[in-house]
Amino acid sequence: MGDFNVVRRPDERINSEFCARSANEFNKFILNGELTDLKMGGQKFTYFKTLGGKLSKLDRFLVCSNFLSVYPLASSFAMNRDLSDHSPIILRARNEDFGPPPFKLLNSWLLNDKLDGVIKEACSVFRGYGTPDIIFLNKLKHLKLAIRNWKINTIDKELKEVDEWKKRIAEIEMGAESRPLTINEMKERSILGVKVDDHARRLAMNLKQRAKLKWEIDGDENTRFFHNYVNNRNRKNHDKWCLEY
Repeated sequence: MGDFNVVRRPDERINSEFCARSANEFNKFILNGELTDLKMGGQKFTYFKTLGGKLSKLDRFLVCSNFLSVYPLASSFAMNRDLSDHSPIILRARNEDFGPPPFKLLNSWLLNDKLDGVIKEACSVFRGYGTPDIIFLNKLKHLKLAIRNWKINTIDKELKEVDEWKKRIAEIEMGAESRPLTINEMKERSILGVKVDDHARRLAMNLKQRAKLKWEIDGDENTRFFHNYVNNRNRKNHDKWCLEY
């Protein structure tokens, strides 16, 4: 088709032109390939262009019947946009719901030098009684509470600081449009930019961990996905109405 910004229906675009011909070709491709466009929750539009306030649903999962036979209730979820103009989308394939985990430690927290001290202090002040297994269980609970309090006081506070950094960067860049920046302003912009980039890198680590994505090489997506076109008759009729556009 040559156009990777294609959508399936008119309601998948706002403030941008809907091309009926491209949508028709895309829908035919899905139908002829006997694929299914998974239901998506979260953000309705996965792409946002600030200039003109254009929104589109450009990102989606197309799966074959082999996948659906294993995961009949599979769906996808579009998360909030951050630095990118596209929303990260997550494939939800498992149907089991065991509730929230008792405790989750994000890998990015380990990059904070202060966490090591929090753990050592919590372990040093703990006093336990009873059998060894009960002592160990209570020690883990005590450590969990210490890390949780640290997270609230440190990580959540940092989110507010990042917002302030971004606002200050915007102020400096706005000033550059009307006058030359001072040496101090350029130095400040550089330092804040490094801090924001470092925070974005840690957020990406969190996203990867929360999404439970399988990565063959750190930073490289596992691209071995669904390539075989197989029978999908039980879902085929669901998409036929899209060909009307």
